[in-house]
Amino acid sequence: GQAVDTNGVVVGDEVTISYKGSRLEDGQVFDDTRRNGAPLTFIYGDRDQVINGLEVAIQLLREGQEGTFILPSLYAFGTKGIPGVLEPDMPVVYTVRLEKVVRAKGVQLR
Repeated sequence: GQAVDTNGVVVGDEVTISYKGSRLEDGQVFDDTRRNGAPLTFIYGDRDQVINGLEVAIQLLREGQEGTFILPSLYAFGTKGIPGVLEPDMPVVYTVRLEKVVRAKGVQLR
């Protein structure tokens, strides 16, 4: 049988991440939790908290790991972009560190 990794983040877990987002085109940083003063803590799976690409990135990381991800606009800011910062349909680069995971109560890991 195939080994199942039960350390991954699951919907309902409280996760804390630090990240830096930059434009793929020129490397200009447009979002940085260190610059904002604190990491971001949220309930994983709450769609309004982060862009889709960050949710995917978090799935690939374990607590304490960091990774760099190139996100196509579909997984980032899409056709809207960020007015005055990021044009529509622009790919972005995020370096993400999964600082902490607090398991949701009652989650059954299969």
